[in-house]
Amino acid sequence: MNSKIYRYNALLGAAVASLLSFEAALAGAGHTAGSHHTTATSDADAIRTIEVIARDNEFSTDEIQVSPGETVRFLIRNEGELDHDFTIGDADTQTAHRAEMQAMMSGASDGHAHKHQAQNAVMVAPGETTELVWTFGEGESLEFGCNIPGHFESGMRGKFELQS
Repeated sequence: MNSKIYRYNALLGAAVASLLSFEAALAGAGHTAGSHHTTATSDADAIRTIEVIARDNEFSTDEIQVSPGETVRFLIRNEGELDHDFTIGDADTQTAHRAEMQAMMSGASDGHAHKHQAQNAVMVAPGETTELVWTFGEGESLEFGCNIPGHFESGMRGKFELQS
């Protein structure tokens, strides 16, 4: 019986160590898991709040209507079992971010090359809610997506429809 407990504890310890190293890799790469507040503008400027639910390999919507000049507070709630990323940007930004995320997750990055310095992306851990405030410009062609390897490609993406 003691050997079963020992094996269970060893397995549990390895799993916890693995999760902690993954969290450290994300934090070192400019990501933080859990509730995180990143703003492109201030929360007080937000005209409306839009909740986006992240499930494993899908968002609750694939199109969000916004107006030029509108400031939106996005609440991204992760109801899935996997970490997710919510990135706002044009097609080129999304492509570049996917490459950065792939390098980071594969260990090819030293963790310093990937930052959400433009404040257009946040990470959200399972069971957590993350906030991002964004002001939309005139004539922008923007998308949103999860750029964790394989997620965007399996459908975790959508577009912003600018309304006049």
